[in-house]
Amino acid sequence: MCAILLAAAGNAKADPTEIRRLGLAIRGGGAAAPEGHLLVDWALDTTYRPWAHIGFGAELSGGRVSLVEGDRTAFGVAPHVEYVQFAGPWLELFGRTGVPLQARSGGGVDGAGGLALYGAAGVRWWPECHESGPELANQIGCLSFGLEVRALHAANGGYLVMPAVLPEGATVLMTSFTIGLEL
Repeated sequence: MCAILLAAAGNAKADPTEIRRLGLAIRGGGAAAPEGHLLVDWALDTTYRPWAHIGFGAELSGGRVSLVEGDRTAFGVAPHVEYVQFAGPWLELFGRTGVPLQARSGGGVDGAGGLALYGAAGVRWWPECHESGPELANQIGCLSFGLEVRALHAANGGYLVMPAVLPEGATVLMTSFTIGLEL
């Protein structure tokens, strides 16, 4: 589906990523879990685009789960690479893949680490950043709002997604929303 959308998109006349090379965002999302539970995930995201359609960056995230012996906390960093393509002057399609690394501690349990893999696809709406030429170059920044679907696989050592630790080998499909500032 994403490949069809990207193939049909073509190049928009005004592509803000040609000028806006740095993206800062807050991402929040979740997924349904067994027994009616909800998994919650959030991150602070930075992406640098050295080329118009390719970006590299990282997400910083944290979480907490309550155990009998106390709270277990996690801190993670997730390097990623993404491909973006504008389907119109204000609508961006993207695909992203990353490798989250996580450290967990507390809760009366020995410290542990986790490694996950993810693939994601989504859209971003740039409501005020569709002008080209001097108008866009003179703007301080542009807001973007996004929707993403992400498949996350706990590859090694489990992975904390509030309020649970996914066991090694588990995969979850998550939906996230983003608010970003493109500089």
